[in-house]
Amino acid sequence: MATRETLRQLNEVLDRVSSVDMESLKRPSLGQESLAKDIESREEKIQQLMGLAKSYAPLVHDEIVHTISSNLDAIGQAMASQAGLQSPDYLSNRTGFLDNLDTHIEEANRWKPSVAGAAMLARGLLEDEGLRRESERALATLRQNTEETLAKIQSAAEESIQGAKDLAEEIEAKARRTATKISVQEAQKQFLEASSQDTKRIKTWGCLAGLAVCAVIATPLVFIALWPLPETEQWPVALYHTLLRVLILSAIVGIATFTLRMFRAYLHIAEKNKHRLRVANSVESFVQSALEPAQRDLILAKLTDSIVSFGDSGLARLRLRPTMHVGLGVC
Repeated sequence: MATRETLRQLNEVLDRVSSVDMESLKRPSLGQESLAKDIESREEKIQQLMGLAKSYAPLVHDEIVHTISSNLDAIGQAMASQAGLQSPDYLSNRTGFLDNLDTHIEEANRWKPSVAGAAMLARGLLEDEGLRRESERALATLRQNTEETLAKIQSAAEESIQGAKDLAEEIEAKARRTATKISVQEAQKQFLEASSQDTKRIKTWGCLAGLAVCAVIATPLVFIALWPLPETEQWPVALYHTLLRVLILSAIVGIATFTLRMFRAYLHIAEKNKHRLRVANSVESFVQSALEPAQRDLILAKLTDSIVSFGDSGLARLRLRPTMHVGLGVC
């Protein structure tokens, strides 16, 4: 077994090797002339040698530990010497350094079998029972790692599936709300335009109705003031003038009646369109208040029916044929 002093010296060597400035040794700033790529595989082997020495040196004889210390010390000195060179010397000594480092790494094969054998002996791998225990321990560790990995994979898969499901539901809900909102906005736009047109028609027919009523009132006065009956005893002449007055007055009354009915009809249509506009403005609020898609569909159907339904506009009494005109609100 190695003595404490020998192990102390080995630890000092390991510390010196670990303290080498690898950035100065690799010098990636030199580009292709740097040792960044060439030293990579060699650095990995050196780390393996240092790990073996640190873990299993206490199991071997002092002579082997001295050999390990000498070998690793030579590697550390070569690396430190190359790292401390100026750039011109660094480039000129590049090939020689790599060859020297490979030689030292190859020299480690003189003591690695001793360390490996001591490690196997200490772990009981040279005995059947020890080998079996190590195999069982390795299998148990592998089984545990496998179960943990499978559990993590299953958990991640379930989370992914649930996340995808939630995302699909959210996308569907947003699509339904977006489609509903777009449809409602279009209906609001149509009813608002119809309301503006109805207001213009109401003003037009209101003015015409007022003029017609004024004409009905003014016509008799005009007859008295400007068209008196002739002073004659011949009844045909009196009958002619009377019938002529009645015909003119009847025509004016008929026009007044027509204008009043049209005015009343457009008043009714305007109120109906205002009702539809108010319902259309409330559709989105009612639909979004529903908790389930079925409830939203039912509410939307009821509100749509309330918008589409249309009562008697008054135009039927005038025997006018209804048309699909948004401005008149006839459906």
